[in-house]
Amino acid sequence: MIFKLRSVILSFFINVLIFSFLPILHHFFHKPASKIKPIRVDIISPRRAKPRAKKKNREKDIRKPLKSRNIIKPEFRRRITFELDPNALASEVDLIAPMVTYNLSEVDSFPKLEKYLEPDYPDIARSKGIEGVVVLKILIDSFGRVVAVKIKDNGGLYEFGIAAARAVKQWRFTPAKIMGTPVAVWCIQKVRFKLKK
Repeated sequence: MIFKLRSVILSFFINVLIFSFLPILHHFFHKPASKIKPIRVDIISPRRAKPRAKKKNREKDIRKPLKSRNIIKPEFRRRITFELDPNALASEVDLIAPMVTYNLSEVDSFPKLEKYLEPDYPDIARSKGIEGVVVLKILIDSFGRVVAVKIKDNGGLYEFGIAAARAVKQWRFTPAKIMGTPVAVWCIQKVRFKLKK
């Protein structure tokens, strides 16, 4: 107990002694701000590179340059392949540019067939001796081209409808006219498949 008391008293006196010498040490080693020599610091700003002068084109570009921030980058997606069903209600007419079309009852002169291509007779129908009549609804544009084909009746065989539609697309007509102006018109066209004896 006495040993602990002595060690506490001794440590107290040592601390008092150290802290009493701190102001004296500070006076000898501390330099006032007036005696400190200033250090010169040069601030150098980096030079910006001068943009290269662009060669002036002889023809002035009318378009305004787009800012890179405003450009919208397109997203590329995987292509999907598909086939059109010729028996479906919607056909390639839905995919072409919209045009004003008429019915035969609305025109002054009907379209006339100029170029005819005979459809290929399907091998299945030939081997079985099947005949039929295909009914098509076709759109003839103002240039006399067949731009759309809808199969209304395939004549009892799916292959008849496909062969008839393929052939009719290559036919050419004199276009229908209203007051002398060629117009696009919907027509009903029958294609007969008959075996030659």
